[in-house]
Amino acid sequence: GYLEIGLDEELGVDTDGADDWSIVASSAEFPAGPQTYFATATDNDGLTSLAVSVSGEVIGLLTIGSLTDEPDPVIIGEDLNLTAIDVTHLEGSVADVSFYRDIDGDGLLTEADALLGADTDGTDGWSVIAPTDDIGVGVHTYLARATDTEGLTSNVVSTTGEVMGPATIAELLDEPDPVVEGEDLTLTAIGVTHPDGDAFVASVSFYRESDGSGTLTVDDELLGADADGTDGWSVIATTLGFGAGEQTYFARATDTDGYAGSVVSTVGTVDEPGTPTIESLVGTPDPVIQGEDITLTASGVADVDGTVLSVVFFRDADASGSLTLDDELLGEDTDGADGWSLTLSTATFELGDNAYFAQATDDAGLTSQPAFTTGEVVAGLVPTID
Repeated sequence: GYLEIGLDEELGVDTDGADDWSIVASSAEFPAGPQTYFATATDNDGLTSLAVSVSGEVIGLLTIGSLTDEPDPVIIGEDLNLTAIDVTHLEGSVADVSFYRDIDGDGLLTEADALLGADTDGTDGWSVIAPTDDIGVGVHTYLARATDTEGLTSNVVSTTGEVMGPATIAELLDEPDPVVEGEDLTLTAIGVTHPDGDAFVASVSFYRESDGSGTLTVDDELLGADADGTDGWSVIATTLGFGAGEQTYFARATDTDGYAGSVVSTVGTVDEPGTPTIESLVGTPDPVIQGEDITLTASGVADVDGTVLSVVFFRDADASGSLTLDDELLGEDTDGADGWSLTLSTATFELGDNAYFAQATDDAGLTSQPAFTTGEVVAGLVPTID
């Protein structure tokens, strides 16, 4: 909107103002569309005036009004009809209209873009029918440009359209939500359909976003695929290793010809798993005679979101009052059907007060806080001979 000396194009100079100050310039190289023109005056001392400007429009000799794509969306594998609307030439004849797909995504016609076809006969309009087999699922930009018999090209027009996979999914559900990490998650694709009938749906694949892109990519984690939709389209996946927080899941259907459909997604929450708990630990009998058996029983063993797999029992060998690597492993109970307990000999236990620990482990590999109790080990009576 302002004059930039050295960057803006100089159109000409008038050095004789007897007939006013003006020039005649060719617009042959001007692009069609709005243009801004500037003028400055220079005196005999070399001083230059402020620039004044005026706007005008250059109408191309050869123009295209717009571009349409039908159908939109188009099912991959079906034909796409691209039509250039209002192709006009003010002085000559239109030789052809070429149609392209914007490969590099810049919205401009470049050498990188793919030629979809050209129409050299406009008696029935300017259009091409292009196959979509190799275009790929997604939103695409299409371009068109006309050329006249002298090689002059028109403005470039564009439109966007969607190519859809023939198998579509209406919705993706995740259950339960929230899910505790380590538990199983069921992902279900709802409304899986195919224009030619549901029998043409071959499978539905389910993914977890793992690259943070927000879209399905080759880096995302495949959770599973369902190839039999007679009982619905779903998978059951473990959430172990997902981490707590929001997770994005994707689903995409593939038909019997191998075409993949559009991607649907949903967001679910993964909660941190709860650790198992032990309410109390007791040793019986108390006191126990050294060498006799003692039974250690953990009570109130539970896991709010999983299953307790085992309870391990220890003796406080270093007398620290807390469970350490130096403490003596006494044994393990892996079957809580009859309670969680351990019976063992006290032959090697020290006389006096002894401290014991119990610790539970669940199916997620999480351990409880140690339960603690103390008990006395006493000496037995020494036999005598009368």
